[in-house]
Amino acid sequence: MPSISVTRESNTRIKADISVNADEIKPAEEAALKKVTAKADIKGFRKGKAPAHLVRQKYAADLNIEKLFALVDTHLDDVQKKVEERIYRLVRITDVDEKGDKMLFSVLLDLYPYVKIGKLKGIQLTQHIPEITETDIDAEIKNKLLRFATYEEVENTFAEEADLVTVDFEIWVDDAPSGEVNKDFAFRLGSGELSKELEDKIASAKGKVGEEFKLKKEIPQDSNSKNRNYEIIATIKKISKPKLPELTDAFVTENFKGLKTVQEFRNKIKDDLTKQFNIAVVRSQTDDALKALQKISEFFLSESFIDSELDNFLADKKVNRSELTEEQIAGIKKFLGEREHPTLLLRQLLRDAEKSYQKRAKTTDTYMQIFKTYVHNEISRFEKDASKIEQLSQELDRTIDSLSSGEDIPNNPWESIASAYLMTFNRQFIFDYFAEEGLVKKGKKLTYKELVPLLAPTPNAFDNP
Repeated sequence: MPSISVTRESNTRIKADISVNADEIKPAEEAALKKVTAKADIKGFRKGKAPAHLVRQKYAADLNIEKLFALVDTHLDDVQKKVEERIYRLVRITDVDEKGDKMLFSVLLDLYPYVKIGKLKGIQLTQHIPEITETDIDAEIKNKLLRFATYEEVENTFAEEADLVTVDFEIWVDDAPSGEVNKDFAFRLGSGELSKELEDKIASAKGKVGEEFKLKKEIPQDSNSKNRNYEIIATIKKISKPKLPELTDAFVTENFKGLKTVQEFRNKIKDDLTKQFNIAVVRSQTDDALKALQKISEFFLSESFIDSELDNFLADKKVNRSELTEEQIAGIKKFLGEREHPTLLLRQLLRDAEKSYQKRAKTTDTYMQIFKTYVHNEISRFEKDASKIEQLSQELDRTIDSLSSGEDIPNNPWESIASAYLMTFNRQFIFDYFAEEGLVKKGKKLTYKELVPLLAPTPNAFDNP
């Protein structure tokens, strides 16, 4: 059995002193000889066919290095278990000393980035209660019925949200036309099909036929190019108003699976709005808590990790490191390190939440297993056919596994759905953990209108784990 002792060199680096005996040295030597022989270039012999004694003579230094690497690989898991932290990279092997049938050597290893989270009690979350009104339900029903609407052109009217608006539009780049004028482009106002910002301008101004609307934006380019000015110019040609179908029990039965009456439809709408409200509150409150925790937490990233990130960043930007000053390199490293903070914090909180859940529920299920169960339950909410539920579950399970492992499935149609589910679930999972820690207080009843200010976009959004 090897003897392993581990000391901490810094917050991100450890040193492992390892002692091995002949029983472990011999297999490592054989593995090294096999590896070096396969590449050995010795006159008179094909690669891989040179006698062992000649390989040992010519490649003694290479054999020693490969033997050491083989021994390190053998005991890396043992070292990792001792420190209970993930090892990121081997930095170097030092202090090699062979004494008879024993070998002593030391290994410097960098750890994966990690975070020490500040005191959770420094944050406070609020669970507001949804107050879904009949007006909210009516508005949502109107949105649902719009996909069944027919449209009638109306003269001497103004454009409102959900109207079918037909325009001629052109795009200018840096004050010059780009391409031909797009004729008779029809879109539903508020859909964002033309441009969300330009559509908002048309709706707020109550645009009429013949009126022209412009939207000009400066678009940032890469570091080697100046910003460019883009302008959309649209002229309204026609406004058509939606005519909604009559909402009856028969219409509901025909068009909304699993529902038979208007009242069932209204109840379903209310349940869905309540769920959306709760998701919105949880996400808003959790993201605010994450930003607060990020300010009071300590982040530890090794030099080798940052160097690797720097190499990838420069390769992606097609920049040669020699073209940069030391000050520029230091600035990029700082940026890359800080860029990792939100993800590190989120992952650590999910691990903590996972342990809390396992203890509370007396289970060994992992976060990803719990997430899969959540997805299966969500599928069952809108799909009642057992065979289709099974098929959807299998497709999403495969996608979730690929997201977890980093495997890329080309043209995967389920990736965006799984990512959306994951974004919702991880916030809820952390929120529930905070609730168990006593950090969530009960809020007041809020309508959707009152909820809107709480849902402003977060500028430093946290990524998926």
